[in-house]
Amino acid sequence: MKISIVITTYNRPDALTLVLRGLAAQTAGDFEVLVADDGSTAETAAALAALKPSLPYPLRHVWQPDGGFRAPMANRFTPLLRLVDWSQARRDWVGAKTCNLAVWRNDLLAVNGFDEDFVGWGYEDSDLVQRLLNAGRRRRATRWAVPVLHLWHAAQDRSRERANLARLEQTVASGTERAARGIDQYLTPEPAGIA
Repeated sequence: MKISIVITTYNRPDALTLVLRGLAAQTAGDFEVLVADDGSTAETAAALAALKPSLPYPLRHVWQPDGGFRAPMANRFTPLLRLVDWSQARRDWVGAKTCNLAVWRNDLLAVNGFDEDFVGWGYEDSDLVQRLLNAGRRRRATRWAVPVLHLWHAAQDRSRERANLARLEQTVASGTERAARGIDQYLTPEPAGIA
C-alpha cells in the first residue's frame, strides 16, 4: 500500500457510504481505507459489511465503545477555492487539524499514533503533531491551500477541553514522543522475515 486513508465516523452510515463510494470511483489505486469508528451503533457495521464486497480497495473497520467524543474532528469550514499557496514550514502544533492531516506511516508508528488517554473534545490532534515535532519530524502547514468539506453535525460537548489542553501542555513541556496508550495495542506483529 502506498496510502492509508483514515475516515473518522460516528453514527452517520449514510454519509460514510457516500465517502466510501466516492473513493471507489478514484482512478489512482494502491490505497487502503481504515474507518475509525467512535462507538457507532450496529447500523454502521451493517452498512460497511454490505458495501465492502463491492469496493476495489481494502477496507478495515476499527471500532471503539462510545465513551463520548474521542475522535479528532474538523471543526471549521475552509474555502472551497485555493486562493493563495499559504503552505509553510511550522515548528509548533498550532492550527493542526486531523480533518486534513497526512503523516508518514513510519512516523505515526514511531510516536504510537493518537494518545487514547485524551477523552472528549479537543487537542488530541495537536498532541499528535507535537509528539511528531518532539521526535524530530518536520511539519508543513497548508492552511487555505487544500479544500475540506465538512458534514454538519451538532456541536460537541467541550467540557473536557481544559483537561485536554493541560495534557497537550504537558507534552510540550516534557518533550514526550510516544503515546503511552496508542496504536501499538491494535497492531499484530509481522511474521519473521517480512519488512
